Amino acid sequence: MPRILRITLPLALALGALVPAAGGAVTLDGRLDPEYGAPRSVQTTQTQGRDNNSGFGGADSTGSSFGSELDLAYGVIAGGNLDLFFAGNLMADFAEFQHQDQLHVFLDTRPGGQNVLSAGNPQIGYFPDVGLAALAGLSFDPEFAADYWFDCTVGVVAPRVYAYEVELSVGGGLLGRTDPGGPGTLVGGVNPGMVRLAVDNSNGAGVTTGCGAAAPGDVTRGIEWEIPLAAIGNPAGPIRVCAFIGGAFYNAYLGNQVLGPVLPGICGLGNPAATHFETIAGAQWFTVGDGPVAAPVTSWGRLKSIYR
Repeated sequence: MPRILRITLPLALALGALVPAAGGAVTLDGRLDPEYGAPRSVQTTQTQGRDNNSGFGGADSTGSSFGSELDLAYGVIAGGNLDLFFAGNLMADFAEFQHQDQLHVFLDTRPGGQNVLSAGNPQIGYFPDVGLAALAGLSFDPEFAADYWFDCTVGVVAPRVYAYEVELSVGGGLLGRTDPGGPGTLVGGVNPGMVRLAVDNSNGAGVTTGCGAAAPGDVTRGIEWEIPLAAIGNPAGPIRVCAFIGGAFYNAYLGNQVLGPVLPGICGLGNPAATHFETIAGAQWFTVGDGPVAAPVTSWGRLKSIYR
């Protein structure tokens, strides 16, 4: 299927992504810090998931959430860490029935990797049959080949936030669990890299429910990862990131919340095996860090990278 070349982010944002954020360590608590600088990616599409309204377990809760959305993505490399902040919220609704979503974060840190997710990846996740292995067949943009998968969801039993990691084609598992909010220290898993995760699910702003065009506004709460560079092979150059939300309870269905964003009008991606980002206009990834970027794998990838 032919692709349509389209600039999806303002030029100022694209240029801003090349400027390093201010120095200093961020505070890991699921809330935006000024050290992140300008956003690396901005949502342009309403969320297929519900809004996170106020009320029991809604926008007044750091844990539960009525809906899922990815409004803005921030990233900075400082102090030996890759810090990622995803402004938005992750569905964790237990008031009427148990329904959970998960945030998939893929990192492209070096040459090689999986441009198409392998059927041989391990069954790991809150519900393993809808975790990493269930994404087999999903294909990224031509210039993106994933090396690491990070995943999180919010469960029922405290500590409620679950975090997972897999080095693709190598292995991984449960990093551990933590309570919503800071400091994000994970316990009960295997976490030699000392990765941390903080979730503040109380965002009630951002994009609204639907499939049309949207602007996220000023969202400052969400999901925050601190990933030591040593835990991802000490990458020397910029790190490419692709993040999207999928179901975590009944099936591996993918919604329409992706950063970089999919086009307005896409109501849901559906079956992961039928999800092919290379057929969707724009870059479904963003970059964190400075320095040389490895050459894209195709001439189209080079052109798309220039106009992302």
